[in-house]
Amino acid sequence: PNSTLRFGASGGTVYYMTDGSDPRLAGGAVRPGSLSYEPASVTRVVLPRQSNWKYRDTGVDLGSSWRGSQYDDANWASGRAELGYGDGDEATVVSFGPNANSKFITTYFRRQFTITDASAVTGLTLRLRRDDGAVVYINGIEAARDNLPSGTITASTLASNAADDGATFVTFTLAPSLLVNGNNTIAVEIHQASSTSSDISFDAELEVVEQASLPLPLQNPGTYAARVRNSDG
Repeated sequence: PNSTLRFGASGGTVYYMTDGSDPRLAGGAVRPGSLSYEPASVTRVVLPRQSNWKYRDTGVDLGSSWRGSQYDDANWASGRAELGYGDGDEATVVSFGPNANSKFITTYFRRQFTITDASAVTGLTLRLRRDDGAVVYINGIEAARDNLPSGTITASTLASNAADDGATFVTFTLAPSLLVNGNNTIAVEIHQASSTSSDISFDAELEVVEQASLPLPLQNPGTYAARVRNSDG
């Protein structure tokens, strides 16, 4: 009970019966009473580049609570990506603190996006623009880490190196199980490689692959029989 069933196919339309009988009649016709299922996938961007983000650029270590969906970020500043400083192409300039020779190591970013049916998501892709290092959390769970050491991350953790200039987007394949129905929270921390680093850059994009037909809810034992129909034969 409360399980779900999906049908996948590279083309055509799936026809299925819930009593175990073959949905294809002899000669190729669809058996009366068969139900149809569209197995095709739809790709859509749920978080576009150059979106508005909440951000915290005070140099204070926020610990771990800021990563979760229940955190109150009402008093954070907000601005459109790209966010950062030092390169001259930022849509929103964030602060590095009062001392150019001892800049804040970490800057925090948050925003929400909506997923109507998380069970229909079969793929999740993150494209991240970061300079220097980044950790990405979805609904409080670490989803990606780039150019940062392993282990516990704090506000004073330095990026592994300063080789990347933040000009390109790095692609990550994430687990769809990170998502929930309704509002989801993505939280990102950007880390400098040194306190004298000249710039930081941040932007992100999230893309999902969803099955066109919703999964079938299963409440009772039974036998399903399915075929893919891509011609009249």
